[in-house]
Amino acid sequence: MRHLLVLCVLVVTLNITAQNSGIQFHNDTIFENVLAKAKSENKLIFIDCYAVWCGPCKFMDANIFPDKEVGDFHNQNFINLKYDMEQPYGMKIRKQYGIKAYPSYLYLDGNGEVVHRYVGSTATTADFLAISRTATDSEKNFRAVSQRITQGDRRASTINDYLNMNYGAANADTLINEHFKLVNEKEKMSKDTWELIKNHGASFDGAAFSQFRTNQDAYLTTYGAEATNEYLYSVLSKTYSKSPAAYENLKALNPVLFEQHQREINFRKANSAFSKDKTSKEAWNEYILRAGEFISGNSPHPGYINSIARNVVANYATFKDKASVAKAIVWVQTALKSSPDNKDLNSVYAELLKASGRKK
Repeated sequence: MRHLLVLCVLVVTLNITAQNSGIQFHNDTIFENVLAKAKSENKLIFIDCYAVWCGPCKFMDANIFPDKEVGDFHNQNFINLKYDMEQPYGMKIRKQYGIKAYPSYLYLDGNGEVVHRYVGSTATTADFLAISRTATDSEKNFRAVSQRITQGDRRASTINDYLNMNYGAANADTLINEHFKLVNEKEKMSKDTWELIKNHGASFDGAAFSQFRTNQDAYLTTYGAEATNEYLYSVLSKTYSKSPAAYENLKALNPVLFEQHQREINFRKANSAFSKDKTSKEAWNEYILRAGEFISGNSPHPGYINSIARNVVANYATFKDKASVAKAIVWVQTALKSSPDNKDLNSVYAELLKASGRKK
C-alpha cells in the first residue's frame, strides 16, 4: 500500500511539473484586473481565443502550449489568458476585437489595445514562438504594420504582413487593388507580389486575379504548378460561394483542377446532407460514394482521410455497412503509406480492422 501511495504521489507530481512547464494561463474575467496586472508587471496580455469543438485549438492545447520553451517565453513576457469564444465572457472579447475564426491569438497592451494578432494553429513550437516574438517587436508587430498601412504604404510585403495578421480584414481587396494601381509590370511579377496574390488575392473580380489570369503561363513558369494550382483552387472556392456564373467561367483556366474542385463540392454536399439525417441509408450511401471519389481523385491530406474514416467507424453500429468499412480500410492504408507514424490514422485503422473482423 505504501508503494502504491508513493507511486500516486509521483504521478501527480509529474503531472503538475508537466503542466507548469508550459504556458501558465489565468482565468480572470475582470478585465480591469488583467489590465492593471499587465501595467504593473510591464507585460503584454496574450489571449487564446478558442472554441471547444475546434480541432486546431485542441492541437495547440496538446502540443504547443505545454512546451517548456513556449512556456518560458510566454510566462516571462505576457499575462496569459484563454477564453471560449462561445461562452458569455468570450463572446464579449469576440465582439470587441472582431474575432472571426479559431484559434485566434490576441496580444494587447495594458490599455487593452491590440499590439499584435494572428489566426490559425501552427505545426511547430518554433512557428508559434515566432508569432509571439513578433508581438514584442515594435517594428514588426501588427500595430507597427497597421501604422504603415495608415500612412499609405502599399508595398506588397507590407499588405501581405497586414492581412496575415488581420484575418477577414474588410479592406483587403481595396489594399490589393491600390497596390496594383501603383506598381509597374515588373513589380507585378515579383516574388513579394506573388506572395500577396496567392495568400490574399482570391477575389475573382479583383486586380490580383486579373493579373494572374492574364499572365497565368508566366506565373506557372516562374513559381511552379503546385503553387499556382493551390492559388487557382482558392479562387474557385471563393468564387463558388459568391457567383455561380463566374465560377463556371473559370473552368477553362484549368479543367482538371475544376473537376477536383467539383469532387470536393459533391463530397461536402453529401456530408452536409448526411449530417442532417444520420438515419438515412440513402444519404449514407451517397456520402460513401462521394467520399471515395474525393479521396481517389483529389488525394486529400491524411487528416481529412482520418476524419472520413472515423465517420465510417462512428456509423457502423447504425448501418452495419461492411462494404464502407472495407473501403475505409483501403483509404487509410493509402494514407499511412505517406504518414506511417500518424497516431490518429493508426488508431482509426485498428478500429476499422476490428469492425471488419480482420487483424491486419
